[in-house]
Amino acid sequence: RGFSHLEEQKMKNNMQRVIGNLVILTPVIVGLALYQQLPNRVAIHFNVEEQANGFMNRNLAIVVLPFIALAIYNLLFSYFKQITISFLKEFMLWLIPISAVIIQGLVLTVAMGGHVQVRLTVIWLVALIFLVIGNYLPKSIGLATKNHSESSNSVARKLGYLMVAMSLALLISLCFNPYTTIIILGVFVVLILSILLPNFRSLRK
Repeated sequence: RGFSHLEEQKMKNNMQRVIGNLVILTPVIVGLALYQQLPNRVAIHFNVEEQANGFMNRNLAIVVLPFIALAIYNLLFSYFKQITISFLKEFMLWLIPISAVIIQGLVLTVAMGGHVQVRLTVIWLVALIFLVIGNYLPKSIGLATKNHSESSNSVARKLGYLMVAMSLALLISLCFNPYTTIIILGVFVVLILSILLPNFRSLRK
């Protein structure tokens, strides 16, 4: 019975991975369908004023970002499956596929001449990610995985509270100059490092 349960779980994991990969690759199919309508150079990066400042040949633009997402997803899939909190696990498993579709969708929409508020879309997406993860980290055990210790619990709580605060700060920054968002992100990185670095050795144990 135990063997059949393990086999069933393995099949479920494999199916979920296949579905995730297919979702990530969906924008590639859309890009190929729209190939003739796309410009030769596609904008893939924008400055704080939402002006395109990075371009890529359309042949690469259709496949590069999805395949990068595909690689990241498959590298992290096994780690995400270890998360013990059911909702957080499902959220993390779908985070990369859905984010990949949204980001590539923005790229294709802009390439087709559509008007997209890039900053607004990206900030809402990032804020949602921080809010969900931050809400569950303080309630988790050992960064929400099966391996935990007292020090990792403390780090998880601090990171959780910081992420929730960060999500709210990012949303508020939309009311101000775009550079406000960059400053907030910079402060966030510094605070994250101030939490992680002093506990680096204990987290490795």
